[in-house]
Amino acid sequence: MNRETFPLWLQERMTERSWTQADLARHMRTNSSTVKRWLDGSIPHAKTLSELQSLLKPLQSHLKEEPIEYIVRRDLAEVFSLTISKNPALALEFCMDFITQARGGDASALEKAEMLLKLFAEHLQTQAACKK
Repeated sequence: MNRETFPLWLQERMTERSWTQADLARHMRTNSSTVKRWLDGSIPHAKTLSELQSLLKPLQSHLKEEPIEYIVRRDLAEVFSLTISKNPALALEFCMDFITQARGGDASALEKAEMLLKLFAEHLQTQAACKK
């Protein structure tokens, strides 16, 4: 690892665990200013780096999650948010299409339909709250 890649690696591992600088400092028995220096590009000594790598192995839950599913869900939410503001009927049509696909046995289409319905419900709640 070098000065450019180490801080990125460290931040990714902290994010996987929802750790703050203080959390990592506590686990490494150091202080937050040391963690900040690492995140700013300072490379720790070999022994400390080895301890960090051991402590911050990728989480199993993170490894099991299929990155493509995350991307699909994120993109679906983005498309919905763009569509709902311009054409709510089209957003509902997307949902109906996914339900039709799910009836044909496509389990992922059912998940997408459920996600769209949740997003639509949240949108309606937000609109109702704004009108009050």
